[in-house]
Amino acid sequence: MAESNDDNKTVHLVSQEGESFDVPLSVAKMSELVKTMIDEDQDDEEAQEIPLPNVKSSILAKVIEFAKHYKVDPMYEVEKVSSCSGDFWLVYQSLLCLAP
Repeated sequence: MAESNDDNKTVHLVSQEGESFDVPLSVAKMSELVKTMIDEDQDDEEAQEIPLPNVKSSILAKVIEFAKHYKVDPMYEVEKVSSCSGDFWLVYQSLLCLAP
């Protein structure tokens, strides 16, 4: 019951640059960090503002997009990666982080 109630509420996630993103509460709660910052006792009429001063707008937008997608279509569990495969992904992950 609380889950469907969370679908009707929104929170404002505020990025480092001050940009505000309106996000359904159920999606916002997928982040353990955001979940700990939500005031459950706040008035239902007003959306809560949650500052995320260490998160840039471009990154926050991607995280929200990711969370919304996986709220509808949950991820499946991934098996443990072998050390050889793990080394491969570490290299390519660092390259991906450098991509514009």
